[in-house]
Amino acid sequence: MNDTLEVENVNYFISNERLTNILIHFAFKDNIIYKYSSDFFHIRKHIKNLSNVILNTANHFIQNHKTTNKCEYIKEEVVCFISSFTCGSVHGYASIWEYMIHYLKINSSSMVLLSTVTQNGIVQLVSKVIGYDKIIFLAPNVLYEIKKITFVPLQNFMFYDDVWKITEPYFKQYILSEKHDKYHERICIVKSSACSNTTSTGVIDVNEVQNWCDINGYYNLIPSKHDEIKTANILWNCERFITSWGTAYYKNIRYIGDLCQNIYVLIPPEFERQYQTRKNKPHSHTYTKYKNANVRYIHYDKLKDLTI
Repeated sequence: MNDTLEVENVNYFISNERLTNILIHFAFKDNIIYKYSSDFFHIRKHIKNLSNVILNTANHFIQNHKTTNKCEYIKEEVVCFISSFTCGSVHGYASIWEYMIHYLKINSSSMVLLSTVTQNGIVQLVSKVIGYDKIIFLAPNVLYEIKKITFVPLQNFMFYDDVWKITEPYFKQYILSEKHDKYHERICIVKSSACSNTTSTGVIDVNEVQNWCDINGYYNLIPSKHDEIKTANILWNCERFITSWGTAYYKNIRYIGDLCQNIYVLIPPEFERQYQTRKNKPHSHTYTKYKNANVRYIHYDKLKDLTI
């Protein structure tokens, strides 16, 4: 396995098969896989069962690859923005910010690579920060030959406090509206059937969510009905925020600004064990206070019976 960060005339492949929401992708040249072309080969290498599956998939593909196979040629110099979690989840959002910050710091003018299966919110962030005209989309099951590619070795895959401290100035500069308009004071983002969820655990019927929000005076923010930039600005200016444990919480709490006074995190029975396991660990994000907001964790069985 080669750990070079910049290489010319490399082959890149994205598998059409996925492990849950994990994208299998890798770059290779002369039968050698590039370590930093897939984050499971370095930062997530401790997850041996998944790392081995991805490595075996890569090796199997390379062994069966023929030089006569048709390739799509990418003539531009590119920086790879594709991670294993580009399809979604908080890991995908944390990763894309690390890629973008690296790109901005080196003052790059290169094109950037994303996959055609990249979640829309991630595409919208890259479009706003880097520019949509800078994106080249790679499709699964197509073999590419790339003139020159730069890999960014990810250092983390979560919005840890120290990571967000570095990220937030860029977030404020590129994502927040200059007007900072106040859209809604009370916001609810929970994992509902109206969302494009990467997993089915803890999903609540959207009608049940809407009824609860109507009764309790919250705006039911469905991410698919707003682009990521509008969602971030809405949350930055809210005063109360209700969200569900998981990606909805881990990602969106970073969009909360100083105006917010109360954050409520809903924990359904399906996530009770995960919450109890994580709550006392470092970097667990189980705050009692976040910026100016008090944070409460609410355990419930049925949303309709919940009173806050």
